[in-house]
Amino acid sequence: MKKRLEYEIEGKDGREYRFIVDAETMRHLKRHFPRYGESKGSQFTYFRTIAQALRYAIDTLKEIEYEGEKKVVEVDFPYEVGLDGIVRLDELPEGAEIREEERHGRKVKVVYGAERKPTNHIVMVFGPLEEGCNGIYTMFPGKNAPPLPVGRETLEEWGYEGEELEEALKVNEEYKKFWEKHAFVG
Repeated sequence: MKKRLEYEIEGKDGREYRFIVDAETMRHLKRHFPRYGESKGSQFTYFRTIAQALRYAIDTLKEIEYEGEKKVVEVDFPYEVGLDGIVRLDELPEGAEIREEERHGRKVKVVYGAERKPTNHIVMVFGPLEEGCNGIYTMFPGKNAPPLPVGRETLEEWGYEGEELEEALKVNEEYKKFWEKHAFVG
């Protein structure tokens, strides 16, 4: 696998944006493709490879109003594109088992014995990465869900301080509330 893919895209503002897809993002995207191994969470069924999904994402990016900011793009297709891999814990079928597992170095709930639900919805998140470069943070089929929550220490490591830190902590409390009631399908 290449260490990094690069794309040049002209934004709707007329400026050129350099987009990269690095090895970490490729590893992240792999989890949404059953062909690359066992996956917990959402899975693509329409795109057979990461390259096909990235081509779609880049083509979409060319059509939207992008000016270098973090941008969440949600698209509904007229047909099924994947399987949504997040379930509400209060809607589990009889006999489903909830386990705690590690994902990105954090404990998450994974449900075994529940089914992924077909979806025609895709979420793509684009934004700035390193100086002068933008990238795809994530791309997955299904409804948009908040990121996994982090605490004060992690936010401070990421450079948050003062009022910005306090606001980020409040937002992460909302993320935590969501993930207390939801889990990934294993």
